[in-house]
Amino acid sequence: MKKIFIVMAVLALAACQQENKDYNPSDARTFWLTGDVKEVRISRAILSTTSEDEIGDPWVDDDELQMTFDEKGRVTLDGNGNVYVYDEEGNFVRGSSEITEMTRDAQGRIATYNNANVPEDADYEDFDFEHFLHVDYTYDAQGRPVTEDMGGWEWGTTYTYEYEGQKVYPSGGSFEGGYEGIVEEGTITYEYLKFDAKGNWTERNVMIVTNTYEEPWEGDPEPEVETVTTETLERRTISYWSDQK
Repeated sequence: MKKIFIVMAVLALAACQQENKDYNPSDARTFWLTGDVKEVRISRAILSTTSEDEIGDPWVDDDELQMTFDEKGRVTLDGNGNVYVYDEEGNFVRGSSEITEMTRDAQGRIATYNNANVPEDADYEDFDFEHFLHVDYTYDAQGRPVTEDMGGWEWGTTYTYEYEGQKVYPSGGSFEGGYEGIVEEGTITYEYLKFDAKGNWTERNVMIVTNTYEEPWEGDPEPEVETVTTETLERRTISYWSDQK
């Protein structure tokens, strides 16, 4: 009986592997995921903040859909809320709008997602600038994102990530950007608490320290800096294409 059970387990594993042999993990890797990810749902709770704003309900997100990937491993919804649509041949055809452009590097990884590519002769009254966003990625030798440069209408932020050893997820990072003459810069620290069987984290603490000040003009005195520290608990539920029904 024990031998039969082992053989059945091996066959089940082989069938699972066969089912997902066409899954390309490149896009999942861009978002610090491993395995044949299908869907990621997330909940976030603000544990503490030095901001003058009241926390109120600490669960700012509760079991919200964060990311999705198709059976080939192509991202169809990313963590920034960007949509990706492909044709039957797998070519990118549009994003959150019909003017969206997406490019990949020589290794097939996402290089840019540009939802703000407005033609010079366009009638700006026809566009909703609140939804405009461009994101550019660079990667290290292990294929992990090291910079994420994003921006929209009159705002932009560049994130730089750090890693420990060969881990696929970042240990922390820094960011710098701003909007309409306001500068925001700071640091991010991640503490990973739980993981699933695929090696993806399912619970972590995120500590963000943000320094905000007005961009000074030449000759101006040193700007007054407001520092806010926020600690957030994040929990994820991840489903995979190989999950047994």
